[in-house]
Amino acid sequence: MAAGVAPNTLGKFEDERVKSREIHLSTAAKIYRTALAMASEKDVELPPLDHFAKDQEGGE
Repeated sequence: MAAGVAPNTLGKFEDERVKSREIHLSTAAKIYRTALAMASEKDVELPPLDHFAKDQEGGE
């Protein structure tokens, strides 16, 4: 909600039963920017996105 993304949008993306689990890059960016800001307010550092990309490619 803080990112301005409808809960339904994120719910469909997270639901493994949904055939098309795509999410727009702009939506993902909104979520990530909001998560970064919220983490910063709590002095928490989130891992960079390239870490997750490597995981998906089998790199780490």
